[in-house]
Amino acid sequence: MPPQLLLLLALAIVVFFIWLKSLPAKERQVALWRLLVPVGILLLILAVVTGRLHWIFAAVGTGLGLLRKLAVVSRSYAWLKGQSSHSNQRADSPEVGQPAESSMNETEAYAVLGLAPGASKEEIVVAYRRLMQRVHPDRGGSGLLTQKIIRAKEILLSDRA
Repeated sequence: MPPQLLLLLALAIVVFFIWLKSLPAKERQVALWRLLVPVGILLLILAVVTGRLHWIFAAVGTGLGLLRKLAVVSRSYAWLKGQSSHSNQRADSPEVGQPAESSMNETEAYAVLGLAPGASKEEIVVAYRRLMQRVHPDRGGSGLLTQKIIRAKEILLSDRA
């Protein structure tokens, strides 16, 4: 690599870090990610074009880089649809962070689990497991929906104990 190019690259890095230090603490991480993800994707593409990396590995690397952007988009979409966890909490809750679903009745609990009233304990457990596999936060689902499903199962199974 020519020395002029290395000098230019070093200068760009120094300018970037000076600019990054001038940002408020809250904005630093966002700015860093907004730069590093596209740069990483461009480096992967460059490695593929020059034959230094197989295209499958570049696709996987690019996909991993884009996952962060996808998470931001999905949270924004949930917020736009009114499913934000902040908007679903009551101000008069006795405990901070207590979900608004604490007043769920038995009919609502059956509806949340997608069951007809009078379903058996086994049907409740099967419906609970099926829904949790779909909406659990570890699988990219919503924490609010997970809380609703857990609360619905608790309500329906507490009546059977």
